[in-house]
Amino acid sequence: MSWSSICMATLFFSFIYGLSDEIHQIFVPGRTFDLMDLIADSIGGISGGVMMFFLLEINRSHTGKLTNNE
Repeated sequence: MSWSSICMATLFFSFIYGLSDEIHQIFVPGRTFDLMDLIADSIGGISGGVMMFFLLEINRSHTGKLTNNE
């Protein structure tokens, strides 16, 4: 899988999760939909995805394998 595919998939799923959370908050008393929270969820998701990609690349470069189970 390419670097751009991983980033796009991570951003997409982070955005969808954040959007569903914000929509859910509309129905919770005292909570509202917050666009900045949705943006923060997306940025956090893409940051975690990028970090995981780099950790897997470091592991693969040291072991020659993607995971220890291969």
